[in-house]
Formats: sequence, C-alpha cells, structure tokens
Amino acid sequence: MDNDLAPCIAKALRLFSYDILHIQEVAELSPDSSDPEIFNWCSLNGRTWITHDIEAKTKHASDLKKSRISVLWVRGHPKNNANWFFFKMIVKEIDKFHEKLQRAHGAIHYRVTRRGLIYMWAELEFDRKKENLNS
Repeated sequence: MDNDLAPCIAKALRLFSYDILHIQEVAELSPDSSDPEIFNWCSLNGRTWITHDIEAKTKHASDLKKSRISVLWVRGHPKNNANWFFFKMIVKEIDKFHEKLQRAHGAIHYRVTRRGLIYMWAELEFDRKKENLNS
C-alpha cells in the first residue's frame, strides 16, 4: 500500500488476514521511494500496488506496464475522515479484486470507487477478453 493511503488501513486489513504491507513497513523501501522503485519492489516480491496516487497512472504508465505488476487504484475525494472512507471502499471490494488476481494470467489494473470495482487494464489478451465477457 502506497504512502498516499494511511498505514492504519493496511494494519486493519491484516487483522482480518489480508497480506497487505504499507510502504512504511517495507525495509527495502523508504517513504521517499520513487514510484518506479516501488514498482520494482512489487515486481520482485510478487506484490500488488494499492494506491490513491492520481498522477501515477499517466506519469508512470509505461513503467507500470514494464514492471508487470497488478494495481488497485483507490479513487474518490472524501470531505472528511479520508482513512475511514478509503478503508470502507477497499473492504467492500477486496475479495472480488483478490478473486480476479487469482484468475488472471498476467498483471491487471482495477479501480475501486464508491460504485464498486471497475476493470481498467489487463496485460494479456486472454484476461481482457475474459473481462469483457464478464462486464
């Protein structure tokens, strides 16, 4: 989980047996690590990147695709209690996202919003076709 989401969200999810680390808990990374450094770590460790970083999608599109990591993009602009707002959205959709990760044959990107889990991109044509059939 990226620095733009609170560490308490990852800690709370771990209470329910989700294997999620916040960047602050990763010894090889620092809170100042660049996004490409995080992508590389995720790739080397078989991890998915969970982020609210709105600029990363366009700023690092090619790096993300080269790193071949899956991403859960958390979207929304809460007025108050951002941690609680994002936590509720993630909890609501994390099992669906995990199922999609388990079935995918390559990297996948999904967005989680108040409206639910939304398909964005799949590395492999097989996963794109399958997702289009499920939509």
